[in-house]
Amino acid sequence: MSYALGTEIILEREGSPGMMAIEAFHQLNVPVLTVEIGGASIINDEFIEQGVRGINNILIYNDNLQGILDLPLQQFFLQEREGQLM
Repeated sequence: MSYALGTEIILEREGSPGMMAIEAFHQLNVPVLTVEIGGASIINDEFIEQGVRGINNILIYNDNLQGILDLPLQQFFLQEREGQLM
């Protein structure tokens, strides 16, 4: 599903207790894809457009909406990162 979301960078990681995806999985036994766009208290039109495009892609991918996936030419799957996000 992360591929279908259509972001250029996908970070695949296990997660930690307390994270929304981990807690939802434990309580509801439903896998959760979380998306981080923007920053704390920052609303940017480009980030909103990326989020809406991603939601549309997921709906198309799951046959809930008709259309063609809007994907970047390249996607990078990371399994780890260094440093902290700002």
